[in-house]
Amino acid sequence: MFKRVVMVPSHDLPGEQLGFVTGEIHNEDGTETLAVFLPAAPNPTNGKLIDVREEEVSPLDLPVNEAMKALISAGALPLKDTDD
Repeated sequence: MFKRVVMVPSHDLPGEQLGFVTGEIHNEDGTETLAVFLPAAPNPTNGKLIDVREEEVSPLDLPVNEAMKALISAGALPLKDTDD
């Protein structure tokens, strides 16, 4: 379901927030944007879907399952080293 993990500039607070790319959107004007799901706290199954230009996101070298574990545990579970 989620293709990759990215950080997206937050429009609500300073900084960035974690997002999951779910697909690409082919706009009528010929441009392409990313469909990014932004999970909400405290229930990460809630959230919002935004479309954002590729150059606005920062990719994370983090598997989707590891990002989900960190999110659901509120950061209590350590992230697995991706170099293993």
